[in-house]
Amino acid sequence: MLTVSDTVRLGNYFSYLNYSRDEYHRITFLLAIYTGMRRGEILGLKWGDIGF
Repeated sequence: MLTVSDTVRLGNYFSYLNYSRDEYHRITFLLAIYTGMRRGEILGLKWGDIGF
């Protein structure tokens, strides 16, 4: 269950993404938000880990 602070935090993330011009950080944030991956998991990804 999302709390009010979680909802506000997600709103802040999406506001940042709407105004962000930095594609690298945009992709990283979207990956974290939509998959639930943590920072260490995202930073440890390699192309071989991704199955299309």
